[in-house]
Amino acid sequence: MKQRPDGQLSTFYSLLTKLLVSIDANTLSLPQTLPLMELKYVRNIQFTRLIKCDGQLKEFNFRKPNGKQEGPFTVDVIDAKGNRIIFNMEMVDGAWKITTPDLPAWVMESEAAFHEIIEEEFKSA
Repeated sequence: MKQRPDGQLSTFYSLLTKLLVSIDANTLSLPQTLPLMELKYVRNIQFTRLIKCDGQLKEFNFRKPNGKQEGPFTVDVIDAKGNRIIFNMEMVDGAWKITTPDLPAWVMESEAAFHEIIEEEFKSA
């Protein structure tokens, strides 16, 4: 930095130095113990299974954002034309049921297989 002719820069540094010297570690009031931070671990369930549907093996991807049995599973699969079909399944009356309307028949016919696969995944966890 360049020294200004009126000496303002040196005055600033002089005041800053005096301020820093006057700060003493004993005058700082830091807490002796910090509060504990609570971390929650939420298990994400995600798995893939091959299921025979409509005469072909199809890869179904299952995803659940929490490890609890409550709440929906999101399931996706690719059809014969390469379009991704995404649907939800929820626990209804003790069984995993498809809750998304207007799905192809071959997906709806596999609902019982999906239930079995989801239950097996919960048992193995």
